[in-house]
Amino acid sequence: MASTIGDMEKGPSNPNQLIIDDAERIHAAEGTVRPLPATPTSLDDPPDGGFTAWSQVIVGHIAFLVSWAYGTSYAVFQLSKPTPTDRSGVMGRLNAALLVLPYGSDFRSPVRCLSDAGHTRLLFAVGSVLVTLGMFTTSLATQYWQILLSQGFCNGIGGGLMFMPAAATVATYFKRKRTMAMAINACGASTGAILYASITQNLTPKIGFPWAVRLNGFITIALCAVGFSLLRPRKIEKRQAPILDLGAFKHPPFVRFSVG
Repeated sequence: MASTIGDMEKGPSNPNQLIIDDAERIHAAEGTVRPLPATPTSLDDPPDGGFTAWSQVIVGHIAFLVSWAYGTSYAVFQLSKPTPTDRSGVMGRLNAALLVLPYGSDFRSPVRCLSDAGHTRLLFAVGSVLVTLGMFTTSLATQYWQILLSQGFCNGIGGGLMFMPAAATVATYFKRKRTMAMAINACGASTGAILYASITQNLTPKIGFPWAVRLNGFITIALCAVGFSLLRPRKIEKRQAPILDLGAFKHPPFVRFSVG
């Protein structure tokens, strides 16, 4: 009894706890719920490392590898085709143009809107299907218009759906190491050029051009499956942007860059 009276005279051991308890009783009496502190995810506090972050670099490397391989090494495919033509170089330029067309202007295309809305995995999946389909249909093509549709349009559009959303995902995971991460990401274009060009050039005399391209297609399926399984876009706060940002044209450097 004496110890209990002594404890009461000393007062509460933790005054802050009494304040918290009183606040909870007030909220309970008023029938209100105390809001939890908001913890939004911001671009200013990326993890800047860890397995998930560096795995996104692998995904971006794969996306660049698959997307830019044909555009950066098209001379090998042009010479390896059974019936090369003077116009076949158009496919390489068309492929590269379709890769950047959805993102190369200030106009918010449907692809950019889907990417900004968080549908990165959907774009990666659709792009993977189109790129793979383009490779396998290229192996069956015998006429110019067939190669144009498969290797020019199908590969170009599919690669355009893949590489930019994957690159944007990499940028959201890094701040201090962002330069190195994006550099490794972009090196995928060179890796793809070496890989696909070497396979096509060395195996065409042995197994023929169609099966050499099909082998590239099987490798692409495996790479895209790995990339899709590792892809984890970050959920970040985003501002609503207009469909066409005319304010960007007020900056002379941007205008000069756009004009070329």
